Amino acid sequence: MLTTNAYLIAWGIYLLAACGLLAALFRLTRGWRPVAFRVVLRAVAVVWLLMPAVVEPDAVRETLAPAFMVLVFELTGGYENAARVLEPMLILTVGVIPLALALDWGWTRWRGRRPQVARNGAVSGEGAGQP
Repeated sequence: MLTTNAYLIAWGIYLLAACGLLAALFRLTRGWRPVAFRVVLRAVAVVWLLMPAVVEPDAVRETLAPAFMVLVFELTGGYENAARVLEPMLILTVGVIPLALALDWGWTRWRGRRPQVARNGAVSGEGAGQP
Protein backbone atom coordinates (compact mmCIF):
# COMPACT_ATOMS: atom_id res chain seq x y z
CA MET A 1 0.00 0.00 0.00
CA LEU A 2 1.27 3.42 -0.92
CA THR A 3 1.70 6.08 1.70
CA THR A 4 0.24 9.49 0.99
CA ASN A 5 3.66 10.92 0.21
CA ALA A 6 4.56 8.11 -2.22
CA TYR A 7 1.12 8.44 -3.84
CA LEU A 8 1.65 12.16 -4.47
CA ILE A 9 5.17 11.58 -5.79
CA ALA A 10 3.86 8.93 -8.20
CA TRP A 11 1.18 11.32 -9.47
CA GLY A 12 3.75 14.09 -9.84
CA ILE A 13 6.03 11.88 -11.91
CA TYR A 14 3.10 10.74 -14.07
CA LEU A 15 1.90 14.31 -14.67
CA LEU A 16 5.40 15.44 -15.56
CA ALA A 17 5.75 12.57 -18.06
CA ALA A 18 2.27 13.27 -19.49
CA CYS A 19 3.10 16.95 -19.97
CA GLY A 20 6.33 15.96 -21.74
CA LEU A 21 4.40 13.63 -24.00
CA LEU A 22 1.83 16.34 -24.74
CA ALA A 23 4.60 18.83 -25.51
CA ALA A 24 6.11 16.35 -27.96
CA LEU A 25 2.68 15.75 -29.53
CA PHE A 26 2.06 19.50 -29.88
CA ARG A 27 5.49 19.89 -31.51
CA LEU A 28 4.95 16.97 -33.90
CA THR A 29 1.49 18.13 -35.00
CA ARG A 30 2.46 21.79 -35.35
CA GLY A 31 2.35 21.88 -39.15
CA TRP A 32 -0.40 19.36 -39.81
CA ARG A 33 -3.27 20.27 -42.08
CA PRO A 34 -6.25 20.38 -41.77
CA VAL A 35 -6.13 22.35 -38.56
CA ALA A 36 -9.32 20.74 -37.22
CA PHE A 37 -7.71 17.29 -37.28
CA ARG A 38 -4.71 18.59 -35.35
CA VAL A 39 -6.89 20.28 -32.72
CA VAL A 40 -9.09 17.20 -32.27
CA LEU A 41 -6.07 14.92 -31.90
CA ARG A 42 -4.55 17.22 -29.29
CA ALA A 43 -7.83 17.53 -27.36
CA VAL A 44 -8.33 13.75 -27.25
CA ALA A 45 -4.74 13.24 -26.09
CA VAL A 46 -5.14 15.81 -23.30
CA VAL A 47 -8.37 14.26 -22.04
CA TRP A 48 -7.17 10.69 -22.17
CA LEU A 49 -3.80 11.42 -20.54
CA LEU A 50 -4.88 13.82 -17.80
CA MET A 51 -8.26 12.46 -16.66
CA PRO A 52 -8.16 10.54 -13.38
CA ALA A 53 -10.48 7.70 -12.37
CA VAL A 54 -11.24 5.87 -9.13
CA VAL A 55 -9.44 2.53 -9.02
CA GLU A 56 -11.83 0.70 -6.68
CA PRO A 57 -15.11 2.51 -6.03
CA ASP A 58 -16.07 0.20 -3.14
CA ALA A 59 -12.79 0.59 -1.25
CA VAL A 60 -12.57 2.32 2.11
CA ARG A 61 -9.94 4.72 0.78
CA GLU A 62 -10.58 5.70 -2.83
CA THR A 63 -7.40 6.03 -4.83
CA LEU A 64 -7.10 7.65 -8.24
CA ALA A 65 -5.14 6.54 -11.27
CA PRO A 66 -4.99 7.70 -14.88
CA ALA A 67 -8.32 6.81 -16.44
CA PHE A 68 -6.91 5.15 -19.53
CA MET A 69 -4.84 2.79 -17.34
CA VAL A 70 -7.87 1.92 -15.23
CA LEU A 71 -9.82 1.37 -18.45
CA VAL A 72 -7.22 -1.08 -19.79
CA PHE A 73 -7.30 -3.12 -16.59
CA GLU A 74 -11.10 -3.02 -16.38
CA LEU A 75 -11.45 -4.20 -19.98
CA THR A 76 -9.80 -7.46 -19.00
CA GLY A 77 -12.85 -8.13 -16.81
CA GLY A 78 -15.43 -7.31 -19.48
CA TYR A 79 -17.31 -4.26 -20.71
CA GLU A 80 -19.60 -4.11 -17.65
CA ASN A 81 -16.63 -3.28 -15.44
CA ALA A 82 -15.10 -0.87 -17.94
CA ALA A 83 -18.29 1.11 -18.51
CA ARG A 84 -17.87 3.09 -15.28
CA VAL A 85 -14.57 4.49 -16.62
CA LEU A 86 -15.31 4.59 -20.35
CA GLU A 87 -18.55 6.59 -20.17
CA PRO A 88 -17.11 9.66 -18.37
CA MET A 89 -14.05 9.58 -20.62
CA LEU A 90 -16.16 9.59 -23.78
CA ILE A 91 -18.49 12.29 -22.45
CA LEU A 92 -15.55 14.52 -21.53
CA THR A 93 -13.85 13.85 -24.86
CA VAL A 94 -16.98 14.78 -26.81
CA GLY A 95 -17.34 17.93 -24.68
CA VAL A 96 -13.72 19.05 -25.00
CA ILE A 97 -13.50 18.72 -28.79
CA PRO A 98 -15.91 21.62 -29.59
CA LEU A 99 -14.30 23.69 -26.85
CA ALA A 100 -10.83 23.11 -28.32
CA LEU A 101 -12.05 23.93 -31.83
CA ALA A 102 -13.71 27.13 -30.60
CA LEU A 103 -10.59 28.18 -28.68
CA ASP A 104 -8.39 27.53 -31.70
CA TRP A 105 -10.74 29.49 -33.95
CA GLY A 106 -10.83 32.40 -31.49
CA TRP A 107 -7.07 32.37 -31.02
CA THR A 108 -6.53 32.40 -34.78
CA ARG A 109 -8.93 35.33 -35.24
CA TRP A 110 -7.43 37.31 -32.34
CA ARG A 111 -3.89 36.67 -33.48
CA GLY A 112 -4.75 37.71 -37.04
CA ARG A 113 -6.11 41.13 -35.98
CA ARG A 114 -3.07 42.26 -34.04
CA PRO A 115 -0.63 44.47 -35.95
CA GLN A 116 2.63 42.78 -36.83
CA VAL A 117 5.77 44.41 -35.46
CA ALA A 118 8.73 44.44 -37.86
CA ARG A 119 12.30 43.87 -36.72
CA ASN A 120 13.04 47.60 -36.71
CA GLY A 121 10.14 48.24 -34.33
CA ALA A 122 7.80 49.76 -36.89
CA VAL A 123 4.26 48.50 -37.05
CA SER A 124 3.49 46.96 -40.41
CA GLY A 125 0.22 45.98 -41.95
CA GLU A 126 -2.96 47.56 -43.17
CA GLY A 127 -3.57 51.09 -41.90
CA ALA A 128 -0.39 51.21 -39.85
CA GLY A 129 0.24 54.93 -40.20
CA GLN A 130 1.10 54.88 -43.89
CA PRO A 131 -0.35 57.77 -45.96
